[in-house]
Amino acid sequence: MAPSAGAVECSRARRAVCRRAPRRLVGRLPARLLARLLLAHLFVAQMLLAPCRAQPVADAPWASAPPRDAQPRALRRGARLFVNHCLGCHGARNVRWADLRALGLRDARIERDLMFGADSLAAPMRSALSAEQARAWFGVEPPDLGLIVRALATRQHRGADVVYSYLRAFYRDDATPSGWNNLIRPGVAMPHALWAQQGVRAARFEGPAAPGAARRFVGFTELSPGELTPRRYDADIADLVAYLQWMAEPEHETRVRVGSIVVIILILLGFLTWRLRVEYWKDLT
Repeated sequence: MAPSAGAVECSRARRAVCRRAPRRLVGRLPARLLARLLLAHLFVAQMLLAPCRAQPVADAPWASAPPRDAQPRALRRGARLFVNHCLGCHGARNVRWADLRALGLRDARIERDLMFGADSLAAPMRSALSAEQARAWFGVEPPDLGLIVRALATRQHRGADVVYSYLRAFYRDDATPSGWNNLIRPGVAMPHALWAQQGVRAARFEGPAAPGAARRFVGFTELSPGELTPRRYDADIADLVAYLQWMAEPEHETRVRVGSIVVIILILLGFLTWRLRVEYWKDLT
């Protein structure tokens, strides 16, 4: 059966469009492809630059966080530090502003002293920094701190000890994009958010400076003093870490208290059961 004249014209028009389409795409494809390759190259270079500069550090200044998670005043101070110095980049989506009532804070004080830009007490503690802005400025999105203490726990160190040591181990390093480095997490993209309080320090090392070679940490050299004394700065960091612990598990103290009561009850029930068995079996033996 011969094709109709209309079908023949439609087939010719379709072939003409298919021949013209590559010409239009050929002119646009290289520019688009070049732009995408350039962006991908810049992104990969930024992501890989810090790990290449990172060098293992021996004798890093690890320390144990003071136990302050059961002190309401310390938790309230830690909440203030978190809002003033951490919430600008990091969020805590699993915690709502209303949850701070458990720390002994009234709604009026929460709204006046802590809430900056949040709509209501029922809103989660979100950062004002968007993911796109974070990737453009730091190369990576800052992690959510709601569960960071539990996420960083290892077999060697508790999560609270990791965060406490990390916040005390920043030093000035002009070789990094941010100008800061850390002895606990070498090559980290995060700048020192509390440098005004702690001061500016330089780290002294012994050993080879080649990439990948371990260097032994010797000590710090103070370049400029901070607003706080070292003892007061460590106390503030302990309060902040205690608050991060509370955010990761707000019911920790209740769980420990209830668990202790349950264990005592079980011991009493076990003792009564043992005495009841003795009474039952003494006439049968």
